[in-house]
Amino acid sequence: GVRAANDTGVVHLLEMNSPYTEEKRELDGDSTMIPRADDLEKEQLKRTSGVICVSSSLRDYFIGKHRIPEGKFTILPNAIDPAKLQVSEDEVDGLRSRYALQGKTVVGWVGSIQPWHGIATMIKAYYMLLPEYREQTALMIVGGGESLDEMKALAAEGPEDAQVVFTGYVPHREV
Repeated sequence: GVRAANDTGVVHLLEMNSPYTEEKRELDGDSTMIPRADDLEKEQLKRTSGVICVSSSLRDYFIGKHRIPEGKFTILPNAIDPAKLQVSEDEVDGLRSRYALQGKTVVGWVGSIQPWHGIATMIKAYYMLLPEYREQTALMIVGGGESLDEMKALAAEGPEDAQVVFTGYVPHREV
């Protein structure tokens, strides 16, 4: 894309959501293709008109790794619109009732369920809570994706007093 844009004089913006080659290495092990992937990543970052990153940490990672000028980056964090968070107590009570969460502190994840998101680590950490804390809490996983079935299987192996709730995809209003 960046090559075609450069060849035709079109403005090209590149969205970077993760340190891809680092993730690839961590998930799949080292590969003879990683150096080539690093080179292509660097080329894209250098030749694009602008880079959009979800965090300043990710921007700093690419600046340090590939020596890309800071001014080329725009930070556009994943975020919420507080104006859309106006929910009634009745709605909250209804959701707590639907998922049997009354009186519990809920910790969770909202998003796609992919291997690189570390959801397995979150489930295992939840299991490590002392039983008296586990009974006061619930872990809620909202969304779907490639690792959903694997995460459900992991949750099924946990302690009996653990409450891991998978909602699947839900309407935005319920998030």
